Order: sequence, then C-alpha cells, then structure tokens
Amino acid sequence: MPERPFHDYLQLASQDLTEPRTLVFCGRSGSGKSSYLRWLSRDHAQCARAQLVDELVNLAHFRQLWREFPATGPVLVASHLPAAWHFLLRPLGPLRIVRLDRRREKLARIVHEHDTPSLVL
Repeated sequence: MPERPFHDYLQLASQDLTEPRTLVFCGRSGSGKSSYLRWLSRDHAQCARAQLVDELVNLAHFRQLWREFPATGPVLVASHLPAAWHFLLRPLGPLRIVRLDRRREKLARIVHEHDTPSLVL
C-alpha cells in the first residue's frame, strides 16, 4: 500500500530549523506528533541527522530525556506531556514548542481541500 503524502499544515518545509536545538511537538494521541518527526527526519535537510524522541508520556521519560540529552545536533521530540513542562529544556539550548491539539487550521485546510463545506468548524 503506497504511503499517503504528508500534509505539512505547519509549513515547516519552508522554515529554517537550524535555530531551535530542540523541536517539541505536544499533543494527544493521533494529533500528528510522530508523523511530523518521521517526515522532518526524512524530508527536511536540516533535520536529517536529528535525534528522535518519540512517545514522551510521563515524568520518568522526561527525566531520562534530560539526563541523556545529546551533546550536539538537533533533537525532535513527540510528547504527550503539557507544553509548559518542556520549557525546562531551555538551559540545553534554543527550544521551539508546537502544540498540535490547538491547530484548527489543519482541520480547516483539510475541509477546504476536500471541498466539504457541510462540516462545521
């Protein structure tokens, strides 16, 4: 079965991702966190050598990430934890946090692309 094309609704393909040392995607299950990690590591030149941390789900995982944080290179994180917790990573370098659960524009764009105006946003 062919892989579905990735829908970059955050438009990260055209963004410079060299500055955030750590890029954290926060959200519930099914919000696209892991999909963004895989897509960025595969298709975004600046993330090709990034270390991936998938499924950060509890405080023990967060502590482990803190202890084992890589010395160099970008780090991409998919997390179920509240976004505010990740500000604790700031001492480790520039940080960018993306909250996927709050992205209504994703749904709006999908509705528009599939021409389904009967859906209410």
